[in-house]
Amino acid sequence: MVTAFVNAISQLSASHTFAVWAITIVAIDVLIIYGLARYGGGRGRAT
Repeated sequence: MVTAFVNAISQLSASHTFAVWAITIVAIDVLIIYGLARYGGGRGRAT
């Protein structure tokens, strides 16, 4: 999650040069952060 967050921040700083690419990468980073926060790291019940 930290890596995706840092990548999103760095893409925002380069958005003046590559606007469409930076917005695309930030959107992917947001999806990665959401997926890891919502579904990642949890363990299922032991049966």
